Amino acid sequence: MYCAVDELKMKIYTLVWLTTAQVYFGASFVTLYGRKSLTEGEEASRAPEVGGAIVDILSLKATPPCSTLLLSDGTSWAAVILQELARLLSAWGVGVFRATGGEREANGTGDQLSQVVPLARQIRLNYRCTNVVVISRDLTFLTAFAKRSLQDRLLVWSTKLLLVTRRALREVQELLEAHWTFSMLNTALLNLWEDEGGARYDVYLHMPYGPGGKKSRRVATWTARRGVVLRARQRLFPEKFLNFHGAEVKITALPFLPFWNVAKEKGNGGAEVERYTGSDYVLLETLAWKMNFTISILPSSSWSEATRFVEERLAFMTSIYHIVLPGRQERYDFTFTYEFAQFSFGLAKPFLRPRWQSLYYPLTDEVWAAILAAVVVVPLVLFVSPPQGLPRRSSTRVLVGAWLLFSMVVVYVYKGNLTASLMLPKYPPRPETLAELVTAVDTITMPPYGEDFRRFFKASDSIIFNKAADLMVIGPSVMEGLAGATQRKQAHLSGVRHMQHSIAESFTDANGETRLYVGRDSVFPAPSGWPVPHDAPYKHVLDRNIMAIIEAGLYEKWAEIMLDDARQESKERQQRDQQQNQGEETAVAETNSGEKPLTIVHLQGPLILLLLGLIFSAFTFTLEVVVVSWFSSRPG
Repeated sequence: MYCAVDELKMKIYTLVWLTTAQVYFGASFVTLYGRKSLTEGEEASRAPEVGGAIVDILSLKATPPCSTLLLSDGTSWAAVILQELARLLSAWGVGVFRATGGEREANGTGDQLSQVVPLARQIRLNYRCTNVVVISRDLTFLTAFAKRSLQDRLLVWSTKLLLVTRRALREVQELLEAHWTFSMLNTALLNLWEDEGGARYDVYLHMPYGPGGKKSRRVATWTARRGVVLRARQRLFPEKFLNFHGAEVKITALPFLPFWNVAKEKGNGGAEVERYTGSDYVLLETLAWKMNFTISILPSSSWSEATRFVEERLAFMTSIYHIVLPGRQERYDFTFTYEFAQFSFGLAKPFLRPRWQSLYYPLTDEVWAAILAAVVVVPLVLFVSPPQGLPRRSSTRVLVGAWLLFSMVVVYVYKGNLTASLMLPKYPPRPETLAELVTAVDTITMPPYGEDFRRFFKASDSIIFNKAADLMVIGPSVMEGLAGATQRKQAHLSGVRHMQHSIAESFTDANGETRLYVGRDSVFPAPSGWPVPHDAPYKHVLDRNIMAIIEAGLYEKWAEIMLDDARQESKERQQRDQQQNQGEETAVAETNSGEKPLTIVHLQGPLILLLLGLIFSAFTFTLEVVVVSWFSSRPG
């Protein structure tokens, strides 16, 4: 098995030179710096047996083979075993690492491992499957390896880790239980033990969740004659997370409707109990039933604290969907992306204030121009006609008839269009995309977790995202942001379902009308999942079960039920409020800002025209009286 990447080889050899850990990664042999293999003594005589035990336990001769990374503390005991393994595994891809720090101190060992472990991880990433063997009798070295391998993400669940040591049984159990790497990951420990009957090779592993609780147990024994002998109902490298046997699993979550909600109710004895609802909680509850664990909510005051508990492995997961962002992936992993979150904005609906221009809207500009031309031209034609009573010429009669027909058609069309426009008013255009939004509002609000989005927008090559980042104000909650959107030129950015639920619950009247709307286009459709620790060993079990639930359509159904319940509850609450406050302004009036289909303001136009006509008529009548009086007073 070869590593074909020359650049990677160059990095490997450079790091080897710096750390005094030599690596040869090839198909035929392994070379070692340092002490020669022992040819005398008990440890040297046991080396072939130990090497054979490691090969059998890891099934290293199986087909197809996996690459093997061997790591030791550089002592002669470990060197003898490594030399024997090199002989047994000469036909497979092998990487040998020797971390020597002089004195066996935690700091010295940690410094060596800080350079060796990242190099081993690079090799692991280039292979389909990898086994890691760590050989040391030094508890300080093994402890340093546990911490460094976790920090540098050397191991995943598919990687088998075998510790080879010689310690007392109590120390073995304490070592396995003390570190996440050994207790939670796919780890086994081969303990070389001498008793009166000779050498024993026992295999131990830690089961964090079992019928009797967490404990370390001996699962097998190896002998040169019989090979690996499993104890009754035991397996090497078993699946640890298929069944939690009712154990408590710590979860972090905060209210985020319709995905998660907490309501306090009166329980037995009058004490208050918390009842959880929401689509993500039902999903978690279903997983708890399937995987047989008990949900334990770890209190957290903010989203950053909730995810920090996951990063520190104090919590198994944050069971609320989070959008997968590059900055977040640096801190934690995500489960199967069960939700493609539609991320959009909430904004106040534009509304029409009553104004006299409403009389102008029923007809287009071209129609008004044609009417004005007819009003100007027809009187001029009639004015140039000879003065007489009723028109006697056919042309004049046709003109007057056409004018009357024209007036009737215009009046009826205008009346119909006016009625329609007042009943179905034409609202001003409203922003539906992010490009339109950044030019229409002064600020865009987001809750505290929006800092990740602002950094993401700021780092984008899109000018629109950059401008959105400049307008963003981080801090207001969803309710505060939506309330501010009804009062100012402000929008709130959040998940579509969460905003729809908040609007349905708090900004909807008894008739189902809302003061807010959610943008039609998604800012970006983002894959979303639950945050879990980096390389969580139970992630593949969660993913498989979540995928089955999503494919059955259950999650979508739960989300729809939550949204429908919120709308119905809001409608019933508004109706109760109306019944209790009959004399107060109704919710519909509040929604429409007090506007009515037709008011005195709408009729300002015809009233003004009527007033001007009366004034002009009075002026004309007065002028006629004055002129007649003046002509009557003249002699002759």
